[in-house]
Amino acid sequence: MLTIISREAAPGFPRDVFDRAYIEMAVKPVKTAEPQRAGDVRAEITGAALAVVYRHRRGWEAGEELLALARQQRSDRGTDWHYAAQTALFEFVVSLHSAFESSFYGLYFAGAQLRPGGFPHVADDDSRRKVTPKSVVTEYEKQWPASGLTAELVKVKDSPFYDKLSRTRNVLAHRIAPGFEHRITLEGDSVETATEYEYELVWRGEKVEALVPDILAGTEALLGDLWTQAAKFFVAASV
Repeated sequence: MLTIISREAAPGFPRDVFDRAYIEMAVKPVKTAEPQRAGDVRAEITGAALAVVYRHRRGWEAGEELLALARQQRSDRGTDWHYAAQTALFEFVVSLHSAFESSFYGLYFAGAQLRPGGFPHVADDDSRRKVTPKSVVTEYEKQWPASGLTAELVKVKDSPFYDKLSRTRNVLAHRIAPGFEHRITLEGDSVETATEYEYELVWRGEKVEALVPDILAGTEALLGDLWTQAAKFFVAASV
């Protein structure tokens, strides 16, 4: 059965394991939660869960938009084609990166339900700004050093894929966005008489037609592994 949240997920999202984890984290009662903060903590978990689904979906949609723009005949491209392509690329990368950040954030608060004495950054908005992938890993290593979820959190945080996604996100968010490269292969005896043999849209040395599915597949694989371990962990914790 899909939760209301995951029914809105895009193709490729790990619905089954995400639903199981969310039900265990935010739907079932948690006996060890402090009553005065349980509702607030669960609201943060639900907000983060919505963000994971929506950011992945927006990334998937933006990827489809970018691929459509890359495949558009150059003679049909309007004056705002470059703006549209850059915007789609920005939303694609930033949204998928945010899906990971939201996952870490939600799992921090889910851990706080089980160990109210730990996870110090749940107190207020100022403190919650300190919830980062690093602080999440640090707290899980303190509380459950041998768990599969802790190992998976470390794997995601330290993975070359996540590092590259983070660096790409920072380039797009904080610097002048590198432009696209238009690679045209000509066939013929001279430039004047040659005809176009092949055209490729490239960004930072990578073909857009390969870059989009590669990043999406990498994101979904890591998210799937992370939420699989989260589901196992919180199912076991509720027994």
